Amino acid sequence: MTNPKANRKHKKIHDCSTAITASANGEAVDIRGMENIKFSFVGTTVDQTTDETYDCKIQTRNSPLDGWVDVDGCTFTQQDTNTSFGEQKPADSDAPGVVLQRYIRSVITIAGTTPSFAGYVGMSYERPALGPVVDHGAVTG
Repeated sequence: MTNPKANRKHKKIHDCSTAITASANGEAVDIRGMENIKFSFVGTTVDQTTDETYDCKIQTRNSPLDGWVDVDGCTFTQQDTNTSFGEQKPADSDAPGVVLQRYIRSVITIAGTTPSFAGYVGMSYERPALGPVVDHGAVTG
């Protein structure tokens, strides 16, 4: 039996491949039609020479006119070491109590004396497979 879900897709929703040195918000992403969403926070180059910290969370809203609200269960562990890291958070149906509205974004908060962060916030998701095409015969009028 084949899986009724389409292949899992991956997308960077906040690309920091060029290092950032200040807090930044990701662009709004329309998640309509996506299922089994998981978010990841990945650091490839992290400067932690004195007191630097790196935080990331996911926010959601229903329309461009609404304010952003934090998604329960989608705040990542604060990073404060000079090593690469990666962490994943389930959302949607994989995490009971997590409520995603139509749009999501990531928020990266950087603090400290000389912070520098390179990496990304990503998401993986599935889109439901379309059902079989059914031929109902010729339409007569």
